[in-house]
Amino acid sequence: MSLKKISGKLHLYIGLTFGIFFLIGCLTGTIFVFEDEGCRLSNSSNIMAQILLQKLFATMQDKYHLRRHQGSTLRNRLNPK
Repeated sequence: MSLKKISGKLHLYIGLTFGIFFLIGCLTGTIFVFEDEGCRLSNSSNIMAQILLQKLFATMQDKYHLRRHQGSTLRNRLNPK
């Protein structure tokens, strides 16, 4: 193989690898940016959306050890007393 083909393949696989990480970062960032809108959406009568959003946010918070609002949980924000 020539140097041009080797460098082309190397560039392809390195680009795909970093592209996947970049895509995951963008998607998780989007979820956290629009979390409040998702909470408002889930307060509607759509029970399935509420359940899915609770599971999604709980999974993200547990996986990345994040708490966006100090002293409150998603359940408290979705079901205020």
